[in-house]
Amino acid sequence: MNNFSKYFLFYFIFTAPLFGEKPKGEAAVLKALCHFENANLASHINPYFLSKLPTDKLVGILKGFKSQEGKCVNIEKVDAKNFLYTTDKSQRAMQLYLDKNEKIRGLWFGNATSYGEKLSTVVDELKKLPGKTSLTYLKNGKAEILSHNPDLPLAIELSSSLFLLKLLSQKVDKTKLNWNSSLKLNSKFKSVPGGRLYDWPTKAPVTVQTLATMLMAYSDETAFDHVFNLVGRKNLEKASPRNRPFLKTLDYHKLRGDKVLGFSKKKIKEKREILNTLEKKSIEELSTVSDSFEIDSIGWFGTTKELCQIIHSLRNEPYAGVNPGLAQRGGWKAAAFKMGRAPGIIQYTQLVVPKSSKDSFCVSITWNNPGDEMEPSKIDSILSRILSKVK
Repeated sequence: MNNFSKYFLFYFIFTAPLFGEKPKGEAAVLKALCHFENANLASHINPYFLSKLPTDKLVGILKGFKSQEGKCVNIEKVDAKNFLYTTDKSQRAMQLYLDKNEKIRGLWFGNATSYGEKLSTVVDELKKLPGKTSLTYLKNGKAEILSHNPDLPLAIELSSSLFLLKLLSQKVDKTKLNWNSSLKLNSKFKSVPGGRLYDWPTKAPVTVQTLATMLMAYSDETAFDHVFNLVGRKNLEKASPRNRPFLKTLDYHKLRGDKVLGFSKKKIKEKREILNTLEKKSIEELSTVSDSFEIDSIGWFGTTKELCQIIHSLRNEPYAGVNPGLAQRGGWKAAAFKMGRAPGIIQYTQLVVPKSSKDSFCVSITWNNPGDEMEPSKIDSILSRILSKVK
């Protein structure tokens, strides 16, 4: 698909048709996009946007939709910027941004979903991807709707945060610790630069809920290591025995930076000795590894089934819905999302609760392909199309 298009699909609601006899403003723009006559469409586009995407190219994209999916029937509004572009054979999400003169200054299209597409189609697509893949689609954390290698442990990068958050929630439930409890940032648990909390001053006060939110919504590595300290390595290894020793993010970066080959093949005692040695080294002393170096031996590992089960258990926590992921905010009663991304690793775990239901639905997808380029849009597309089927 043209780079102009984005691969994310939003949940939608139906509204009254937007095209009257004499549409004005936004309605006129939508009518022009649906019928896309060159001259008329050009009059609705901001000059700067037009310089980046000439009318003939935009019309070419829209004609491509028509040739593959049938003519545009309607464009229905979901909220301020989100719309549903409907054709004879399919539906796709659309985002539209207008300037103060009600001319197009930004426009994105999601991936098309055919009315008759079966869920098994996405599994077939997943199987064709190079490397290893896994998918789990569960209702209420138990009932399996769709799966592909659901019990296959794969590298999940910072989706491993779900293990920490589960133990943190249990600690809040069973001890005097609560979400409003305050603690101070400790330089010992600051990870590598890049996260939001890394630049906060040492000893800055933060609540437990702030740490959990930063970890769940933003995969903040300094938050990860502080929560790690709160719940303890011993408890994490008990909860996830395959991750022994369970790594802090700083451990992870040091192992990769020091190029500790064959780490997974070493005995547990040897692994702990390596970590103790690296504890004495600063991250600045080590080289940075940006490729998918030994993703099958250094990092965190989990199955899509267990990730779905964990996020279901966390669905009512105060931090869960800060980042709704690929689920459009406002389109669901509740939504939660955790992502893990690194060279050779893509992991998405998405939970939604439909507005008309008490049931939760989770889709978790992992793709490992060390050494080769990966297209996140392929996983975006698969997840979005499954979400479009959730009732």
